[in-house]
Order: sequence, then structure tokens, then C-alpha cells
Amino acid sequence: MNKSLVLCSGGLNSAVLVALAREAGPVALLHARYERPPAKREADLAARLAAHYKINDALVLDLPHIAALRAQFTATASTSTTSENAATPSATTRIGADTPIPGLLATLVGAAATAAAAAGATRVWLGLSEISARPGEESQPDPAQAREFAQLMECALALTSPIPITLETPLIDMTRGDIVMLARRMEIPLKLSWSCWTSGDTPCQNCTGCRSRARGFLDATTPDPILTRPVSPNSLNAPQAAAPQPVSA
Repeated sequence: MNKSLVLCSGGLNSAVLVALAREAGPVALLHARYERPPAKREADLAARLAAHYKINDALVLDLPHIAALRAQFTATASTSTTSENAATPSATTRIGADTPIPGLLATLVGAAATAAAAAGATRVWLGLSEISARPGEESQPDPAQAREFAQLMECALALTSPIPITLETPLIDMTRGDIVMLARRMEIPLKLSWSCWTSGDTPCQNCTGCRSRARGFLDATTPDPILTRPVSPNSLNAPQAAAPQPVSA
């Protein structure tokens, strides 16, 4: 039976991904750790998820260069946005802690492919979900989650890897609500997942991660086990407050 490697962030999709891969056969788990507010919590949850599913082959990969690249990207993007706003006062681009880093996912997939080859795995599982729209953008697919990305990365790996690597994306056609409902049917412990982009003890309920997660639980009519009180649907329709700026080391 072919071995799989799961790229596990510690988030909601990752929890479901680990459970699906575990049902399919032997699994190794890779958590990529880089400096960001919830990094310690995410690494801890990935480890607890591995223990829950009795995955002994679990690796944490540190990527210290990501923090410097994020700081440089944020500074450059902020400068560009300020310049554009001077010419067009109506511009509303936000640069903050929940701004995606261009190319980060490609870096993580490359690292996962290397780890898979070292672990003897031929399948790398990714938690991509093309139609997990953010609140207020229900008709807009997230380009960072596009199936074309997975297809192109698989082609690139075929050219560079001595071992054929298949990228598995079982959540690609599922909404956040679909993913939560699947987790409920499979009795996946979603308390072992975290979606907030901040470092607080409780989710901030404002960042992109929190709002997307809240939409999923609301659509699935299921309470979120990491919250002490349910989220109001009206709160997701309110404008998102500016995200805090990331702190450089």
C-alpha cells in the first residue's frame, strides 16, 4: 500500500485531510513552522493531531527565512499601496498579518515533496479548497487554492523528483461548510485545529482565517468546539477591521 505524506498546517482543512489520508493507508505528517503569531499553537496542534491518529512519522520543518521575506514583502506592498492611495484616495487595499505571502504555498509543496521522498511516500496530500470563499466574496474562488496550481506543481515535480509524486487534493471542490459537515460525519476532533492569524488565547473573530472558519460552521449548522459562544451571522456581514501589522524579529 502506497504511503502518503500530509502537509499539515494545524488548521481546519488539515485536520480533515489527516483523517482522510489515515483511512487511505500509512501516513507521514509534515508541519512547516515559520515565524507568525500562531506558530507555536499550530505546531502543538499538528503534533496532537498526529498523536490522535497514531502517526509516528511526524516531522516539523523550520523555515526561518519566511519571516524576513514576509517583512520585506509587507514593507514593499505597503509602500506601493500608499503611493496608489495618493493618486486614488478610494483605494482600500489592506496589508497586514493576514496578507498572503506570494509563492509561500509553492515553497511548502516543494518541501513536502522532498520530505515525501525521504519518507518513502508517493502521495502528498494538500488541503486546497478552491471554492472556500471568504465572507463577502462568496462568488470569488481563492486563487491561492486553485486546482491549476496543484496540476502545475505536480508537473513540475514530475520533472524534478526521482520518485513519482502525486498531489492529492480531496477537498478541492468543497466549501467550508462541506468540510465541516464531513468532519462531523467522520467524528474528526476539530478542537485540535486553529484558524486564527493572531497569537491570542481565543480566536480574534476578525481576521480572514476566523471569518472563513466561522462561515463554514454556520453553513454546517454546527458549533465550533474552540469557541465559548456561537458567532452571529450578522458579524460576518460587517466590514472587516484592518488586520494588525506583523512584528519583525
